[in-house]
Amino acid sequence: MKKIISVLLLFAFLLCTGCSTGSSKLEGFVHTENGYMFESLPYGISIDEAGRAFEQGITQERKTNSKGFDTVCYIEDVELFGIEGYIDMQFADDKLRAMTFNTHSHYGDVDAAFTRMCNSAESAFGAPTDQNEESAGTIARESLRWLDEETGTALIIAKDTGSNGTQLGIAVTDFPSDTAG
Repeated sequence: MKKIISVLLLFAFLLCTGCSTGSSKLEGFVHTENGYMFESLPYGISIDEAGRAFEQGITQERKTNSKGFDTVCYIEDVELFGIEGYIDMQFADDKLRAMTFNTHSHYGDVDAAFTRMCNSAESAFGAPTDQNEESAGTIARESLRWLDEETGTALIIAKDTGSNGTQLGIAVTDFPSDTAG
């Protein structure tokens, strides 16, 4: 009997250890012991390293002082969730701090992409930490956020609909309080 209990305890220990060191994935977006991030663009990499992460490289760079970031860079012609868009990356002191995949309704069916993103995120990461729906006049915003308080990272999916069409973004950031949906 002791042998059976020992084997069961060892199996349970190995199973729990495997769960804590693994990661959940969502088409390149992951949650690991380091929090939420985009696997190809981990936090802390330089602008040069980020440019090498995709074949087409950085297509535009501009300096900014918005929300603690000093540089924003773009990678165009990226496809995620079955829709084309672009990636913008925010850097502080030449270290990546946030990344967003953005798309617009002129690229395709963003409503279907939004549904795929939300369903996939809930499947991979569980229920969102918070969810908001707002509208003012002809503008509507729907957003979901998963927050990892231990690491200070967040995954945010947001859809904005207005007279110019619908914009959709999925972001990871280690500045979650600055990007609340």
